[in-house]
Amino acid sequence: MIKKVVRMVNQLAACGRPVVMLLALIWGYAGHSQPAEKHTDIDGIATGNDAIVAPLAAQSLLQDVIAVQDQLVAVGDRGHILISADAGNSWQQVADVPTRSMLVAVTAVGNHLWAVGHDTVILSSDDDGQTWQLLHEDPGGDPLLDVIFSAEGEGLAVGAYGLIMRSADWGQSWDTEIMSDLVIADDLQAQDETPEDSLNELGLIDQAAMADYEDTSIQYHLNGLIRIDPQTLLVAAEAGRYYISDDDGQSWQQRRLGYEGSMFGVISVSHGDCAVMFGLRGHVFKTCQLGPGSPAADDWQQINIGTNSGLFAAAEDDQGKLWLVGANGAIFSLDEAGTVSDHSVDQGDDFTEVMPLADGLLLLGESGSQFKAFSALTND
Repeated sequence: MIKKVVRMVNQLAACGRPVVMLLALIWGYAGHSQPAEKHTDIDGIATGNDAIVAPLAAQSLLQDVIAVQDQLVAVGDRGHILISADAGNSWQQVADVPTRSMLVAVTAVGNHLWAVGHDTVILSSDDDGQTWQLLHEDPGGDPLLDVIFSAEGEGLAVGAYGLIMRSADWGQSWDTEIMSDLVIADDLQAQDETPEDSLNELGLIDQAAMADYEDTSIQYHLNGLIRIDPQTLLVAAEAGRYYISDDDGQSWQQRRLGYEGSMFGVISVSHGDCAVMFGLRGHVFKTCQLGPGSPAADDWQQINIGTNSGLFAAAEDDQGKLWLVGANGAIFSLDEAGTVSDHSVDQGDDFTEVMPLADGLLLLGESGSQFKAFSALTND
């Protein structure tokens, strides 16, 4: 897990951004990808632009997984893309993936898939993930952290420093936008809050460095994205922010939770009637009153999960139970009655994704893919 640090860490330290080391696993900021070299041979080791087929790819860092047809497709470190035809019991790495950048998220519409990640990389596949094409990249650019597509081929990807990428043609072309340029309503302005206040969530901010930073140009990381309905989108962000759009992402309203920490993701639950945000220090918020109107319309209620570990991913099973996973082996479930159960494991793995299966949980993380049977999970 030790990666090349320097560039992103130094940038964040210079502007006083908090929480970066807690996000190093999920975003790989401590190992922000460097531009790939051209194909050469050095002592018999090939270097180049394509992901290297690695025997232990299934045991290396994996970030996201999706079910497509009768198989699973997972993405992760160094451009690794893996396919499983047996519910995660075994994995086959896809050859000739045209990137070595960290892949963070994957989505699908039918048999068409898209994956995004570091260096503003966007890949696509139109054959269930068997082969991939490079649609966009910006070597050394900011990472993309989530992506969604509609059935009409309209795509939206979000990432670090307010980055938004938009496509109207199934990903063949992309426009770049910045969230702050699209915000038309900001409920923070009436609260006399400064950027220094919001970023000082852990008391770790370097006030001297912050004073030198452009207050008016702070771009918050956009960590997770969901569609509430055909026109309504919701983005989970850092520093207690979230963004909501009622015009399919053309404009946004910036709002805040009752907590100044970062939210690492958001999920739609209860058949789309509710949403849950989760993030730093085990903070979880739920609302069933989402609306594009006044800020008060979004009544977020905090749920006490009972952990200080960061929560990085969530998924709802067929029975309506929500599973949340994160750092230090954190595994929690939340049923529709609001009962929280702690199923955490003590091996200390950091989990980046969870997928409920028929008889257990498929977990992704720093150790790759692993399966935990429901019968083997503790229920404290």
